[in-house]
Amino acid sequence: MTGMLRKEKERKGGVIVWSDKAEEALDDLKRALMEYPVLRPFDPSLETRVCTDASGVGIGATLEQRATNGEPWHAVEYYSAKLSETEQKWMVRDQELYAIVKALQKWRHFLLGQSFEVMTDHASLQYLLSSPDLSKRAFRWTMKLADYDATIRYMEGKKMVVADFLSRQPYDWDKEEEELLLMQHLECKDEEMIKWIEKSYQNDRYGDLMALVKKCEQGEAASSEELRKARSSEYEVVRSRVNEDGLLEIENRIAVGNGGAGNKVGKARCELLRRHHDPHGHRGGRASALLLARSYTWPGLGRDMEQWAKTCDICAQTTTQRQRPAGKTMALPVPYRVGEWMHVDFLGPLMPWLGHARRSRRSE
Repeated sequence: MTGMLRKEKERKGGVIVWSDKAEEALDDLKRALMEYPVLRPFDPSLETRVCTDASGVGIGATLEQRATNGEPWHAVEYYSAKLSETEQKWMVRDQELYAIVKALQKWRHFLLGQSFEVMTDHASLQYLLSSPDLSKRAFRWTMKLADYDATIRYMEGKKMVVADFLSRQPYDWDKEEEELLLMQHLECKDEEMIKWIEKSYQNDRYGDLMALVKKCEQGEAASSEELRKARSSEYEVVRSRVNEDGLLEIENRIAVGNGGAGNKVGKARCELLRRHHDPHGHRGGRASALLLARSYTWPGLGRDMEQWAKTCDICAQTTTQRQRPAGKTMALPVPYRVGEWMHVDFLGPLMPWLGHARRSRRSE
């Protein structure tokens, strides 16, 4: 593909020939940009920057980090959004500033309290805070930017190819196509994940259930003893199947066992909890559980995700407490004489009083 991007006089033959090899290279490039190993987890101790860009139809941004000055920048997350008809009529300066504001709001849980740089190809935004002729819209946005320790710097547009591409991608996708792409991304069917799920069936009821389903698929009937051993019912067996990867599916959702871990959460379940919570904005236990339940199922899935969100360090740092802060513990003054202070406390739960018991004693 590099040869096709050269100037016409430098190309062999002077024309572009789209071959099967070029198509394969393009598919590999798409796969490399979308798969998990390319996106590194966010580390607050590393140098951080946000690259933003705006076009006539949309906005795009990338969150990037690097360990040292000589290391190339590594992508953490991507973001893009479509501009409405009204937003498309804004001035270029307002569109570029809008892209910065939306990107910082998207990654607020990462950037709040962090010193970082914002890279833009609109040079005038470097002097945004000192500009005397801000519009009311731009002034409101500068108030939102005041929450962050950010420095806006200029970068040539040809160097921000990723953010520029995200701002220009087609936005005429159907909602059903977006949902399908999201589901395909969340399936997480890599070889390592499949092996973990297969191991989770050992010493677990899902392993007995899968053996029972295979037997029924061959035309044999399941006995009540086998159902009791698998702790299952005919209703569950009928709605289960073994998919092409050799995994058990219950009502089109992959069943994940616990691998004999007992009260602890198994390795496969832990990895799925992490993949559906950490890379998707730390949206809380309930929202992450709904996302996970689209493709996977196991008893107590929602409870496990709630517990995962409660023990997440980033969620603990960014979640706002909705309760009034508790007051300071204050010691009571020392009484000077007996009976000066009276203390009241609650006891219970006590046994309910039955009126006929007192009447029976009186009658005696």
